[in-house]
Amino acid sequence: MHMKRILFVDDEKYILRNIKKLLKNEPYESLIASSGKEALEILSKETVDVIVADSRMPQMDGAALLEEVKAKYPKIIRVALCGFTESRIIQKLVEKNVAKLYLFKPWDDYEFKLNLNGILDMKYMMMNQYLLDLIDKLEALPSLPKIYYDISELIDRGADISEVSKIVEKDQAIASKVLKLANSAFYGRKTGDLNQAIMGIGLNNLKNIVLSTSLFSGPQELMNEIEVLWQHAVNTNRLTHMIYDQLLDKKMPSIYGSAGLLHDIGKLILHLFYQNTYQKVLDHARNMERSLVECEMEYFNITHQDLGAYLLNWWELPYAYVEAAMFHHRPSDSRVINYELVAVTHLSNYYSIMEISPDETQNYLDPTVFTKLNIEKEEVDRLVASLKNTEHSS
Repeated sequence: MHMKRILFVDDEKYILRNIKKLLKNEPYESLIASSGKEALEILSKETVDVIVADSRMPQMDGAALLEEVKAKYPKIIRVALCGFTESRIIQKLVEKNVAKLYLFKPWDDYEFKLNLNGILDMKYMMMNQYLLDLIDKLEALPSLPKIYYDISELIDRGADISEVSKIVEKDQAIASKVLKLANSAFYGRKTGDLNQAIMGIGLNNLKNIVLSTSLFSGPQELMNEIEVLWQHAVNTNRLTHMIYDQLLDKKMPSIYGSAGLLHDIGKLILHLFYQNTYQKVLDHARNMERSLVECEMEYFNITHQDLGAYLLNWWELPYAYVEAAMFHHRPSDSRVINYELVAVTHLSNYYSIMEISPDETQNYLDPTVFTKLNIEKEEVDRLVASLKNTEHSS
């Protein structure tokens, strides 16, 4: 295996000197470049695992550099180095998938090193031989649906709602789910007009529905299992947004709006490709009162978290989605970078399972997330109870 390498690109040479000094004893090699051109020259000669590029540089800025790296070296993890005030730049980089994630400057030295090690560890976790062997045995991994790309492209260029609506109305399954959600008690609208329904639920929720409707499908004999998975995914996603909004008192970043929806995508893949075997795994976990991930390891040598993270990374979705899939059962893992999102997804996953299967013995709640998120368990309990009351009264 080659020596792990991270390439840092910044036009401010004192920053590069500080990085070299800070990381001199880390278990990887730090390469530096003071321009996009120099970085590309290095990449043409050296094998690199991660590139960290300043978002603001003369001549070729970070976005342009990372876009070229994405085209030429897609296996390199792309990280943008941004200032705290550059929120628009960050959103643009992640939404267009130019950067997989971002780090801020100035940084805390300890957290900076921890994050870099976490990024490298994640990359090599997804090169696990058991996982790669399992992937090889699958006939074909599912692709993101074309309608998802079409709608994303319209949203990126600021298209009118009516343009988006024209695409949605061509797929009756998606259109009916949009209308159903818009007319639910959660949104409180009463409309049969698709344009109004899309405006009511918002474009990010529209993308969620497109994903859930397109991905959570399969053979007739699996429809019951897939319906349960789909309902759990939708509940988890909704609760994730509500915890951000009502308990953390902030809007969930729109670029991560489908994290709850996709966190269990690995289970869907195992259901689709290993129908009988995976049902045995589920039954074994339930009957033996053991955790599902332990039983998955016994049968497959990997878990639905590993498989889900691999798939989301293969789809080139934001790194935070990959983390939410990989760590939603272990939010306190030291390799987690987007801790807040992973912790909230963990909570939402736990409570969503309890809503569907209150006697589920394999459901695990990490109590440390309450302290780290600065919220009380009783607050989440009340939020979930209020959500149930709203649904029952609708």
